[in-house]
Amino acid sequence: MNGGCIPDQKATFACANDGQQGSLATNCASDSICIHHDCYTSCGGDGGASACALSSHPTGTVCKNVTIETGTYAVCGSTTTLGSACDPSQGTYCSGGKVCVDGYCL
Repeated sequence: MNGGCIPDQKATFACANDGQQGSLATNCASDSICIHHDCYTSCGGDGGASACALSSHPTGTVCKNVTIETGTYAVCGSTTTLGSACDPSQGTYCSGGKVCVDGYCL
């Protein structure tokens, strides 16, 4: 990282089972879905876009569809989260030494 080494560093994830909701996702709330190993509020079905307008979400959060290996899910996100540019589980990788984070090449 930044030209140096960080020994014994591992990625930490909020959830383990992408595409699963609530406790099936391991550690997500009942109204959240695990996507890219992080929990996101579901806004599909009964939740609707109003689920994203709650004060617990930052300004600019909208209901958006995100496609991962297990399907397409409507979750609360912003223009800087939950992209579809890359997903190693689907065989879409970043080029030029960039790393895939939440569907974006950084």
